[in-house]
Amino acid sequence: MFHYSSQFVVCPQCGGTGKINKLTCNNCGGISLGTFIKNDFLYWGYDLAPAKIIVRQSQLIFDYALDAIFLILGAGGILSLGWWLYQNAAAAGYQVYFGALVGFWGVKDNLILYFWLGLLLLFFSWYRFQRRKEKHPPVKLLTYRQQAWLNQQPQIIPNNWRELKSFPAKVNVASRYRYELLQLLEKAYALATQFRHPELIPAHLMLTIVSEYSENNKNIELKKASAILARLGVYRGKIGPKLEQALQKISPVNDGPETTPILSKELKQALIESYVQARDNGHYYIEMSDLISPLISAGRLLRETLAELGIRPEQIQHSAQWLLLNDRYARREIDRQKNKKANWQSKLAMTTTAVATPILNHFCLDLTRQPLTAGRPIFVDREAELGELFKAFSEGKRQIILTGENGAGKKSLINHLAEQIAADEVPACLKNRRLLRLDLNKIKNEASGIDWEKKLLVILQELTKTNGILVVVDGQEELKIILNKYGGKFYLLAAADQKLAGAHNIELSEPTNSALIQMLASNAVRFEHEYKVTFNYEALLVTAQAAKNYPSGEALPGKAVRLLNIVAQSYASAADRTVNADAAAKVIAGEVGVPYTKILKEMNN
Repeated sequence: MFHYSSQFVVCPQCGGTGKINKLTCNNCGGISLGTFIKNDFLYWGYDLAPAKIIVRQSQLIFDYALDAIFLILGAGGILSLGWWLYQNAAAAGYQVYFGALVGFWGVKDNLILYFWLGLLLLFFSWYRFQRRKEKHPPVKLLTYRQQAWLNQQPQIIPNNWRELKSFPAKVNVASRYRYELLQLLEKAYALATQFRHPELIPAHLMLTIVSEYSENNKNIELKKASAILARLGVYRGKIGPKLEQALQKISPVNDGPETTPILSKELKQALIESYVQARDNGHYYIEMSDLISPLISAGRLLRETLAELGIRPEQIQHSAQWLLLNDRYARREIDRQKNKKANWQSKLAMTTTAVATPILNHFCLDLTRQPLTAGRPIFVDREAELGELFKAFSEGKRQIILTGENGAGKKSLINHLAEQIAADEVPACLKNRRLLRLDLNKIKNEASGIDWEKKLLVILQELTKTNGILVVVDGQEELKIILNKYGGKFYLLAAADQKLAGAHNIELSEPTNSALIQMLASNAVRFEHEYKVTFNYEALLVTAQAAKNYPSGEALPGKAVRLLNIVAQSYASAADRTVNADAAAKVIAGEVGVPYTKILKEMNN
């Protein structure tokens, strides 16, 4: 993820509200506050005044009605052409008059005229659609190399608000929001007006979200919010009354017959930060999973209310990431089913553009061109190690060793590198390279009468013919032999338990608690699909804490994932397959040999 958001720039005259005495601030022009992401200035430019809301809703209804009329008339024009062809170009025995079929455009007939008018309306409707689409451009997503290039550019920041108002790279983040979220924001504004509150704050929006959700509601963003909160055991009947009580404690204002709240500074910050979150999550438009975490982080009253329920902001963030991981896993499984065609295309490209390597192809597995492995969890965290790996290759290092205990995630990082190369999300030095894993068992077992080192020498000689291959070696003893005898002659990537001389070593450090929870969430998605169980958030907390407290000579990530797998298997055939903290603790207690009450107590501490 790339985080380049600076501190928020706040207008000193209006204090971030954009209004002074109900009038637009002259100093900032209503922008009020924003933040820079490199050379883009992000701000919120969606006016929630009642008159504006009515105008937008009326415009939307008018557009839908006009489009429907144009489509109906356009379809009628096409049908009129079909009727004319039936009358004038159709012959007996399902034959057609070719001259009439291709020369209809020059015929003077009311049906043909109606066809041209209908076609014109269809083109005009398409033009209107494209113009509306231009008003809602997607979030600016950058590839790895684009981001690296941008990082090297100087940052341009205006000196004052007068220059900022005419700054060309302003981004109105409101135009990147999904319409369903904007609808919820307008309803939250109505709620703040009903309470006669001076400001619309994050608590209003959250109460609107939990109040509007129902099983029959077609708003997909509400369903996402419900799924995020349900992982934490927070439901509408639990959080709704508490939010309402908290909002009722805010003193109402007596501002005439109609109170017109303004967007609070903290809500604007949350709405703008959601753009940064959406870019990190790879979303073209801002969704609920991008909004909910910044909303809670920025909203003081909302945080206090959730704290009464025992919910912390980082737990909301983990749950939102869990939902994203589930979506990515489902999409990847769909892509895997379609991968056969892509795999054939990749093989064709390899045969037409690469140097012939028949021996390597026989004794190696191409990680960058093999179909996605079924059931592999989504790779998370390890951004520092991946960045160090990219840096090492960019600096021309040829032998790179990933070090760490068994279960640290070394092989997962190598597989992720292969996926990044295939997706072209790597530095220029790794573009279009192949990542080949040596099959040492195949080398030793085939032609067993020949010493395996001699066979390895033939393989390595072919390897030196091309610079576009990275070799992955798994065996520890074989790795030492290759480094001692053939080091520096080709690009090598390997995993080892300890650092090795003559190579660039990258150590996989123990993950933080937050990173460990994300790793468990990624694997929980896989186990839920495989064993048809459902984990809640506390089950992950119990597993993570138990893996820390009861080491077994295995790296923390591997130990935690193994315990979670045991828990999932234990409830795969149970009547109730919902795994909470108690259920997970009972299984883990039998595995580590301590009372499950002690494990629960350690989690709460």
